[in-house]
Amino acid sequence: LGTLEDNHYAHPIDIVPVVDLNTRKVVRIDGMQREAPKVPELHVNYNSNLLSMNSYLQNEWRRDRVKELNVVQPEGPSFTVEGNRVSWQGWTFHVGFNYR
Repeated sequence: LGTLEDNHYAHPIDIVPVVDLNTRKVVRIDGMQREAPKVPELHVNYNSNLLSMNSYLQNEWRRDRVKELNVVQPEGPSFTVEGNRVSWQGWTFHVGFNYR
C-alpha cells in the first residue's frame, strides 16, 4: 500500500497509558472505551521528493509570509546549552530529534 518513504507514524493510537514510574507498572489505559478513530487511507508523505503526491497537504511555500520575529535578550540568555543538554532555572533536559 505504501512506500519506504511513507510516514508510518502518521496515524497514532488514540489511547493514553498511565504508568506508575516508581513501580514501573501500567496502572490503566485511558481511551479504550472510545471507538477507534477512522484512519485515512491516503498516503501521508512528508519526504520533500514525494510531497507533490499528497492531495491534501500544502506542497508549496506560502505566499503570505509571516512577519519577522526578533527575540532580544540584552543581558544574555537565562539558559545554557552544552551539546544537546539544556539547563534553565534549576532544570536540565536533553533535546533530540529522530525520524519518528
